[in-house]
Amino acid sequence: LLAACPPRDQRNRFAMASNQVPAELMGCRDSDIDFDEDVPKELVEIDTAAEEAPPQEPTAPEPTVMDQLAIFLSEQRATSAEMLRAVPAEKVLERCGTHLWSQKRSTSQKAELFEHSKPVTSIDEFWSHSWHGRQRWKVWCLLYVKNAWPALFVSTATAALVALLFAFELLPGWVKTSNYAPPEPHAYGAWGCWTGVLTYLLMIILWKPRADVFVDLFCIHQANPRLKAEGLLSIGAILKNSESMLLLWDDTYLKRLWCVFELA
Repeated sequence: LLAACPPRDQRNRFAMASNQVPAELMGCRDSDIDFDEDVPKELVEIDTAAEEAPPQEPTAPEPTVMDQLAIFLSEQRATSAEMLRAVPAEKVLERCGTHLWSQKRSTSQKAELFEHSKPVTSIDEFWSHSWHGRQRWKVWCLLYVKNAWPALFVSTATAALVALLFAFELLPGWVKTSNYAPPEPHAYGAWGCWTGVLTYLLMIILWKPRADVFVDLFCIHQANPRLKAEGLLSIGAILKNSESMLLLWDDTYLKRLWCVFELA
């Protein structure tokens, strides 16, 4: 407006916006107007306000339930402190890990398994696995990984002790002629070998590892739908508060969505 006389279509638009536009402005020429005196102040204010008005940003759509669930999982928060739970590893592996062999359990049995877990502030180890793999191989893998070192030390010490007792002739054996020169008779016995093997197997099965671990069968309620949903939503917080992860791999592992999420 301050640069030139407005075209006729703009003058009509401004006239509709304000009824104070003088009639002589409707047919004016550039030389007929003194803009400092003839242009109404209201027109200048209207045009300036229109130029200074900030553009309105489009409002974001309301997040859906799935969006809210995804955000909650990505933030790795627990629905409550009670959902951060762990179970002693010895409880999972007792009786050769029979709890992990079968998935057919009654409601009371599922609730009883959940009672073995307890709320914690940190978890020693997160056991990630697929329920579609071979459960018995999984159990033997766990027994070996958790109990192999104690079994090795105890069996070696036992075999050495028995061999020493045999050397002092405190254990019976048999006399056999040596196949090496000179061909003299020597006492032989399999006490050390068999004692070491037997002790190793017993320790693999019976040793009680001391660690608080997360196993979904024990730490997520399998019978109560509400507690089960809260446990699944808290899986991010459980992973975040775990010191390490033990991944029990099989051919079905990467075909399960929860396994992929835990690994990621």
